[in-house]
Amino acid sequence: MDALSSSYRSAVVYVGSALILVALTTLLPSAVVVLSVLLISLGGVPHGAVDLHLTLPGAQRWRELAVYLVSMSAVLLGWYLSSPVMLAFFLVNSAWHFGDCDLSTPHAAKPVLALVYGLAVLLVVINPLDPSIYWILEDLIGQADLSSFVTIIEPYLVPMRIIAMVLVVAVPVSTNHTTRIAALVRGILIVGMGLMAPSLVAFTWYFVVIHSWTSLSRLRFYVSANEPWTWRRLIVAAAPLSVVTYAGVVIGFLLLPISSLTALLFVALSALTLPHSRLFSRVYASR
Repeated sequence: MDALSSSYRSAVVYVGSALILVALTTLLPSAVVVLSVLLISLGGVPHGAVDLHLTLPGAQRWRELAVYLVSMSAVLLGWYLSSPVMLAFFLVNSAWHFGDCDLSTPHAAKPVLALVYGLAVLLVVINPLDPSIYWILEDLIGQADLSSFVTIIEPYLVPMRIIAMVLVVAVPVSTNHTTRIAALVRGILIVGMGLMAPSLVAFTWYFVVIHSWTSLSRLRFYVSANEPWTWRRLIVAAAPLSVVTYAGVVIGFLLLPISSLTALLFVALSALTLPHSRLFSRVYASR
């Protein structure tokens, strides 16, 4: 009953948030960027910033913090040296992480399924030709590299997105034997947002609601076996690493040839995602 209630609650949050975002962006199209940046900053970043509390206090936590800081520094250096390579790495790493979190299956092929599913999700919610996301990609890797990439994929983009839509619905349903209806609803919603909303909004919704909110909801029960953490306690716990991530945006603004804070927010996300996905893989593997 608890699992069923949780599935219904999640479905209400997913559907409600999707409808609200579609309505807001339809009524206030000029607010798309500001709304997305606020949601990613305040609702997306904190879910990765609570990671240190998944480790034991003391030496293990300090070791994990060192790994985080070194990994984030290495990613920022990578963006400085080659932004196209780092964008590709960020997308692949994010895809695998999304699949690792979203798919509930003991199947031996889960790492491959996770990557395939995650790439399909990104292809559904991000249309590189959509103006809402094109300018961010252009700012991240430059007009010449983006134009070359678009020229290569444009003839195949529509069939690739259709295949991705099928995979986003089919993979979770075929691998999840306990909550198939919930997985079906989630997949249909992801496809719907990819078709109806601007790409920046669709990605923001998936990242903040489907991925981050769901992960934080589970973490409330994972970090404490005796009593679930309150949302307030989670927010306080996420504050230190969130601040470090926001500082990374400022550092990127000073060092990288990227002009918009929106694009730099994605750079900061890539820096946080590398150590975050590594730790979460261990957490989900142990459950």
